[in-house]
Amino acid sequence: MAPSFTAAASCQDGDLSGALEPVFARDDPFVVHAVHTLHNLAQLREANSRVYGETLGMAVAAHVVKQYGVPRRTAPAPLPLDRFALQRIDEFIEKYLHTNVSVAELAALVNMGVFRFSRLLKVATGKPPHQYVLHKRIERAKSILAGQPLSISDVAGLCGSYSRKLWIRSV
Repeated sequence: MAPSFTAAASCQDGDLSGALEPVFARDDPFVVHAVHTLHNLAQLREANSRVYGETLGMAVAAHVVKQYGVPRRTAPAPLPLDRFALQRIDEFIEKYLHTNVSVAELAALVNMGVFRFSRLLKVATGKPPHQYVLHKRIERAKSILAGQPLSISDVAGLCGSYSRKLWIRSV
């Protein structure tokens, strides 16, 4: 992995908590499964696949740093996002839910890097970014269905998911 990528994955509040040493011929089922999933997501090109792929990529980086990193010192536990930051994120998601929202866009709203933002969002909401955006899509779909009779495909399109198969699997 590139040093800047691993630094971002292991960095918390600007403090590096580890470095990587080269590891060869190690079978890591999590990384293998994640890479296959990332490959499949790249072929889907669906609205949720981008934010899910970014989150999964960050999870792989964090896993590699945690499993194969050399700890230097222990960093304090992160504080969750405050309610004002969550409100900005929710407003942005609501406004752009029909588009391909990215983790980087959400992190930029609160002036954070994607790794720190992802950790703090999960601490605050209990969900990683891709699940949080998916939850917002489902909530919008529920409100649309409560107001008017539409097909699942029409509702999925209004909520930013254009594949009926992906939408049904996500629910």
